[in-house]
Amino acid sequence: MRKRYSAEFKAMVAMAALLEQVTLEELAGEYDVHLTQVANWKKELRERASEIFGKGSSSNTKAAAREAELCKQISQLKAEVEWLKNILLKFPCDRKKFIESENNEGISVRRQCQLLDLNRSSLYYKAANNTKLHSKRS
Repeated sequence: MRKRYSAEFKAMVAMAALLEQVTLEELAGEYDVHLTQVANWKKELRERASEIFGKGSSSNTKAAAREAELCKQISQLKAEVEWLKNILLKFPCDRKKFIESENNEGISVRRQCQLLDLNRSSLYYKAANNTKLHSKRS
């Protein structure tokens, strides 16, 4: 069965290896870890230690990606709000007309129906012309 080590344990062993007060073989024996694993952790700590203090840290990268995603969502929501404001001014009573207008600015029909609390199938429903049926019965 493969052993899994916590990040704290790896950091502790790697720091001990960087101090070089004992040999890697002694560290491997002391912590019951294979020698190559200790060497790999030491190498990784040495290579990536600057990321903790530098601009290229993964947390900064993740934060920037999250910020970009949030900006995208804000832009989408602003567009939806403006669309609703424009539509409500033009069509104060019939919600279906909101969607039939050409001022949708990239908002899908599905999303428009959600915003207006409108069943999408009702948008496409056309009432049958009953005048022919009534005239034949008379």
